[in-house]
Amino acid sequence: MNAHSVPCPTLDPLPSTLVEASARLAFIPSTPLGQPWAEAPEPRFRPATVTLARDAAHLGVWADLTDEEIFNDGTLPTQPLWALGDVFEIFLRPAPGERYIELHVTPNNVQLRLAFPSELFFWREATFHGRKPWVWNQSLGEDAFLSEAALRPGGWQVWARIPWTTLTGGTAPQNGEVWTGCFCRYDACRHEPQPVISTTGSHPRPQFHDQRGWNPIIF
Repeated sequence: MNAHSVPCPTLDPLPSTLVEASARLAFIPSTPLGQPWAEAPEPRFRPATVTLARDAAHLGVWADLTDEEIFNDGTLPTQPLWALGDVFEIFLRPAPGERYIELHVTPNNVQLRLAFPSELFFWREATFHGRKPWVWNQSLGEDAFLSEAALRPGGWQVWARIPWTTLTGGTAPQNGEVWTGCFCRYDACRHEPQPVISTTGSHPRPQFHDQRGWNPIIF
């Protein structure tokens, strides 16, 4: 199964706040998250959508996530936020090249900011180190991206603006350029041992670093 493409139209300038983003990006087609590895979504699955836009300085990512129990106990960007509660994840691989970034945002707006030289590097290091926290050596600085998170009735939302300097060194993509990436979530409940996870991609298994399941991102 091939992943469907995600459009990223120009909206210059991008909204500066989440409230503004929720209004202005409502007119851009959104992409739903699902569980492509399952014949049917598990009972606790709740919907979420992602919408992209760009301007001369940033890539914008707006996520709207239905959620009945919203929490994340993480407080620092050097914690495994995906294991501490709800989290929204962004994976982006600019073209050309193999380098890609992984960004997380929690409902209380704690960030995780990582960059990997290649998918091969990730799997090699993950296999070598096992459960040791090796990924922190790939951390990006506090200026890697801007984010805002807020609760809404029945869920929460994220508005992230990622500078082209973080993604490409400063060069914005041209019209018609195609990148790859995916957008994922961990929907946790305190009384359940495992979170419900979902993705915009076409992953046959819930392994989000497997780029074969990533979406084409169309500029």
